[in-house]
Amino acid sequence: MAVLLLTAPPPGWSGIEIYFGMSGWPCYKKIEAAGQPYEHFLAKRYNLKVESKEEEKKDEVDEEDQSKSEEYQKKKKKKILTTDDYYELLGLSHLRWKATTKDIRDAYRKAVLLYHPDKNVGIDDTIFKKVQVAYDTLSNEQKRKTFDSQEADVSIPTSVPFDSDFYKTFGIVFERFAKWSINPKVPPLGDPKTTYSEVQKFYDFWYSFRSWRDFSFNDEYDLEDAESRDERRWMERQNKKTRDKLKKDEKSRITKLTETAYGLDPRIKKFKEEQEAERQRKKEAREDAARRKKEQQERKELAEREKKQAEEQARADEVKRIAREKDQVKRDLQNKRKKLREYCLDLKGVTPVDVESLCLNLDHSRTTALVQTLDGAANDKERIRLAVRAELDHIKQAQNAQERKAKSDAEGKKEAREAKPWTSEELSQLARALTKVPAGSQNRWQSVAELIPTRTLNEVIAKAQSAKNSRPQELQKKKDVEAKDAYQASLVHKRERDGKPVDEITIRYDMEGASSSAGEVQEVPSQIPSGAAVQTATTGAPKAKAKSSKAAPPTQTQTTATATAPASAPASAPAPAPTQPTTSEVDSSVTDWSSEQQKALERALAKFPSSLGPERWDRISSEVPGKSKRDCVARFKYLANLIKIKKAL
Repeated sequence: MAVLLLTAPPPGWSGIEIYFGMSGWPCYKKIEAAGQPYEHFLAKRYNLKVESKEEEKKDEVDEEDQSKSEEYQKKKKKKILTTDDYYELLGLSHLRWKATTKDIRDAYRKAVLLYHPDKNVGIDDTIFKKVQVAYDTLSNEQKRKTFDSQEADVSIPTSVPFDSDFYKTFGIVFERFAKWSINPKVPPLGDPKTTYSEVQKFYDFWYSFRSWRDFSFNDEYDLEDAESRDERRWMERQNKKTRDKLKKDEKSRITKLTETAYGLDPRIKKFKEEQEAERQRKKEAREDAARRKKEQQERKELAEREKKQAEEQARADEVKRIAREKDQVKRDLQNKRKKLREYCLDLKGVTPVDVESLCLNLDHSRTTALVQTLDGAANDKERIRLAVRAELDHIKQAQNAQERKAKSDAEGKKEAREAKPWTSEELSQLARALTKVPAGSQNRWQSVAELIPTRTLNEVIAKAQSAKNSRPQELQKKKDVEAKDAYQASLVHKRERDGKPVDEITIRYDMEGASSSAGEVQEVPSQIPSGAAVQTATTGAPKAKAKSSKAAPPTQTQTTATATAPASAPASAPAPAPTQPTTSEVDSSVTDWSSEQQKALERALAKFPSSLGPERWDRISSEVPGKSKRDCVARFKYLANLIKIKKAL
């Protein structure tokens, strides 16, 4: 058995109370199924309708309103609609709702003079009282709106009578409704000459028409009769319902009027007819253009087909003609060859092989010419033999010339192929082929040559061998360049670290092993005699001695050998490499430079470019302390020649 645990009852509980002990098992009580969840369960099971609490509250409110309505119905005011025309009492029936405040005031003053009892003896004051009420109503804006809203609604026409036209029939109706428009600028209905844009504006205005008409005159209850605030609010709700219904009806009537007028407006009909005619005209124009285009395309295709057929027929006729001519030439050539064989029969020195050689190598024109020559010789065998031999000799010479030309062309192609440089594409093909067919493969070079169609087997082998031999040299050259770049980078870093100027001359000078900080450098003369070698004191000495701080002075034998170098040395013998002279062989004005003067010269060279012209060296010498223009120029030439000599070594 299931156990139902119950919570404490809510405040105000009036149902059955359930008690159970605080200890031991709970007591079991029989509970009748009830409550809202149970009702929803039954409704879902048996498809019943159960009202929610909101609906119950609404029903209670409606019942309460109904009960109050029955009580308040007794206080419903009587509808008193005035039958007096206030505009007519004041003499403004021709203006009515168009009358201004000034018009109403002026009309009231005139009416007072006419109907006031004090001004006119014997006149009843009833009319004056009505005039007074009319003025009070029309001079008050809200009361005037209420009075203007009481006018009876005009009937909406559904068609145009035979004895009238559209503009008169609907113009009056729209004018009656126009007085209630919030926007005072109401567009007119117009006439047959009105443009379509103006007509469209007119109907757009009435489709979105907004009215200020006040239907409070038709209220069922007077709020002044309410005895309580609740009763007053109830009356306001009832009056509002009535007004909203009347406003909705008026909006429907205006919409119906606008739709009816739009459907019967002859200008709209005319525009639609013109629009439809224009649409039909454009459609016909498109169809006509498409038809003309199609016909033009068909004519063009027909002309192209006829032209193509004519060309094909002409080509076929030409082929037939050429075939007939060839056939005729062939038959004629056969007859000429037959006749030539008859002439060459039993000729001395002419073998059947020679005769067939004539028949095969001579074309139709030469065969015809030879036969005509033989016909002219009649039965003179010697003349026939000479003519035949002449043709044979001519054929042999032509064959020999053709063979020589073919041989020459073959040799030229071979030379061109051998001298033809390898392109990047061919080198790529060679590299891929060597990778694809590794060393040790059977018929390797034949397979590699097949993968390079533009080269022969010998060319492929020669190129592969030359590439193999040159690769170590290329690697060594690459290593030398990398080492030189690394050394140059280290020199630049060292000079920047020491705060020394960095330019191309100093770096190249340092790379050649010169030491400007010590002020002693090995120098060479500005001019080196051509064909003579400069012999230093360290020639042939080991490297350890060459690196010593002082070089040994040249001996008499070395100087004499240098001065008396043989001038008659063979031209093919290579001249010995030039070497650096010692400091004693160079002018002291070039070598007597301190490190500060050298730095000043380097800075001046970088500061004043060569574009300054002749005055450049004047400015440079002014920046170098203790040195003249001539000294600076000599020093610069000396360093430049030194670098050239080092490059040549």
